[in-house]
Amino acid sequence: MPYFGLMLLLGSAVIHVFAYVIILYVIRMGALTSYVGAIREISVVFETVIGIYFLKEKGSKLRILGSVVVEFGVIVIKFAG
Repeated sequence: MPYFGLMLLLGSAVIHVFAYVIILYVIRMGALTSYVGAIREISVVFETVIGIYFLKEKGSKLRILGSVVVEFGVIVIKFAG
């Protein structure tokens, strides 16, 4: 099991670096920085879902509310931007 944890950690690190490179590329292509930064925070929603459903963590009301607010913000950016 420790091997699985190490692979999960390394995989997460690679994904985060790759996500950062994509953000830099999108900003370089001319996207508004505020939109890119806000949409990048959608990872909070994914982390909450993974934590609650796959890792069986307790989802506090505040954590779930925060994820809903972030998701709502991305939807507003999509339709208002």
